[in-house]
Amino acid sequence: RMKAIANIDSIKQDQVFNTLAKNKTWQIPTLELYQTFANKKYKSEAFQSYFYMIPQKVKSKWMEQINSTSDEPDQEMIKYTQWSRDMVYQMHEKRIPFMAGTDTPIGFLIPGKSLHDELVQLNLSGLSNLETLKAATYHPAEYFGLEKNLGRIKVGFEADLVLLDKNPLESIKNTQSIRAVVKAGKFMNRAYIDSLQVN
Repeated sequence: RMKAIANIDSIKQDQVFNTLAKNKTWQIPTLELYQTFANKKYKSEAFQSYFYMIPQKVKSKWMEQINSTSDEPDQEMIKYTQWSRDMVYQMHEKRIPFMAGTDTPIGFLIPGKSLHDELVQLNLSGLSNLETLKAATYHPAEYFGLEKNLGRIKVGFEADLVLLDKNPLESIKNTQSIRAVVKAGKFMNRAYIDSLQVN
């Protein structure tokens, strides 16, 4: 992988980027997945503190796997994550469209939580706060041809949304300041969300 990266033909790379932009070929770079692998994030107590969100059977299996792996960061993978982030920046400059995705549960990534982390990675890779939000909302709806029903807060649209205490246009990390969730028209406040436990 790194040998291939070290020998990239910049002219051909630019040709590929131009083709992707022309054809509006969607990209889902899964940056957080590689960051987690490279830096062994799953070894930290902070990372594992979210394991209450997954079934106990899965948690036990993950912990067994985590405890059997080395604590040392993967230096080659770290270089790869830096390259990946740079590629996102360059593709974004070419107006190639992005959607947010994580490939959870690969790499011990937790559904939901890992998406918020992916938004941070996209933001750090050059997408503005608004563009990052669109990557997780409007762009997926557009990709599936559902932009007339999903992906925006608008009268008549399906009411799946997250209500926040802080403005994500000021900091993308504010997507994690969740006050309530509306799913299929049902309102779930913070107290109700906190009461949910996975068995």
